[in-house]
Amino acid sequence: MLRQIAVELGLGTAISARPLPGPVIRDYTVPNTVSQAWYLGRAIHLARKAKTSYVKAIVSVPRVFSGLAS
Repeated sequence: MLRQIAVELGLGTAISARPLPGPVIRDYTVPNTVSQAWYLGRAIHLARKAKTSYVKAIVSVPRVFSGLAS
C-alpha cells in the first residue's frame, strides 16, 4: 500500500523485505536462479568497474545452470 501511494504521488520507491530462510528458498524458488542472479550481477559489476561492455560480460557468464546448457 505504501509503495502504491508513493508511485501515485510521482515518487521513486523501493521496498526491501526481510531475507527469507534457506528452507523457504529451497522449497519455493526455481532451482539455481539465486546463484544465476549472483553470477550475472557479479559480471555486470566487474564490467562496469573495468569500464567494458556489460552486455559482453553477461553473454560470457557460463550457462551451466539446469535447463540452460546449450
